[in-house]
Amino acid sequence: MRLGLVLLLAACHASPVPTPTPDRCPIAPMALAMTTPGRPPVRPLTLDAQGRVTVAILGPPLYAKLDPRGCLVGPDGLWAELTPDGKLWTAHEVIDVEGTTIKLAAGAGLRIGKDGAVERIDNSGAVEPNSYGSIAVEGFRQDAPCGGLLLVAAFMSMMPSMAVSDGHPARAPAPAGSLCASYPRAGRFYGRALGRNVQGVLFSDYVRWIRSHKGVDWSQELAPEDLPYLEEKVVPGQWYPMATFERMGNAILKHVANNDLTAVHMWGRFSADQLRAMHPMLVAEGDAVETLSRFRVMRATFFDFEAIEIPMLHDGQAHVVIRYHMGNPAEAAASMQTMGFFERQLELAGASDVGARWITRSWCGHDATLLELTWKMV
Repeated sequence: MRLGLVLLLAACHASPVPTPTPDRCPIAPMALAMTTPGRPPVRPLTLDAQGRVTVAILGPPLYAKLDPRGCLVGPDGLWAELTPDGKLWTAHEVIDVEGTTIKLAAGAGLRIGKDGAVERIDNSGAVEPNSYGSIAVEGFRQDAPCGGLLLVAAFMSMMPSMAVSDGHPARAPAPAGSLCASYPRAGRFYGRALGRNVQGVLFSDYVRWIRSHKGVDWSQELAPEDLPYLEEKVVPGQWYPMATFERMGNAILKHVANNDLTAVHMWGRFSADQLRAMHPMLVAEGDAVETLSRFRVMRATFFDFEAIEIPMLHDGQAHVVIRYHMGNPAEAAASMQTMGFFERQLELAGASDVGARWITRSWCGHDATLLELTWKMV
């Protein structure tokens, strides 16, 4: 991630920074935990008693600091803050908070319960059902909710629904009453550049293929801004621009796969084994539904927009909606790769008679691509 040192810019402000209130945001150990049925929880964010926040998603851990003013600060600046009057700021949105509820659009919200469970509520206040997984703030204290609310805000800022609007997020201004003026405001979260992005764990595959084919003049196939990525180290947990990913994919399809989508499909199958080797928790042996549920929960760690959705999932059948928002050749290739990936992921979970078919295809004029998966468990 292209992360700089945290810059202390208090001297750049004409007006003095408000005096911190030590107990405005009490620091207490807690963790944000994701759980799918029958499996141990995964903790992508943890907060210790000294205010250090550890972010552990993909790649090496990233560290941030929560101070008593309600400022959550990463290496590249302010990630989130909670003001005294209940304004929750992230890099791309300012959201109202009432008690332990983060208010979302159309009257919906995310509420942290007494037991720390994070519930999504509709505009009538009813809890929306969630059968495929849950999120909770372990160690949550209702008498000191600030830390838990900021952990949830930080986590949701990694997700498409809050971090990206149509793939091109605007930068939110500082809220009124901010106590975090001494910190620069990050223009991205978790090393994420503005616009659609893809994780390095996927981006590195394309770079590796291009580097291995030295007989091609890649400068004729890629944009000038793409070429530095062929020289620098690709970090698995860092975000990389989707536009570059698309151009690389088109070039690979032309020069490496010889425009053969069957080869791309097989590449997708191979990538499932690679990803499992790096992140064994993504496959639940003997449980195909759990395996796809884990991918559904974790999909935002691969793309910072809704590239892949699984709207229907039950024993023996799933529907996958694919929207990479690329041109037709790249979209077709990426969708074929995705098909191969899911086929192999199901096999790794122990499924047999795995089938996959296109119901709709965006590159053939449909609004979106819909993939149907079927399987049997032994």
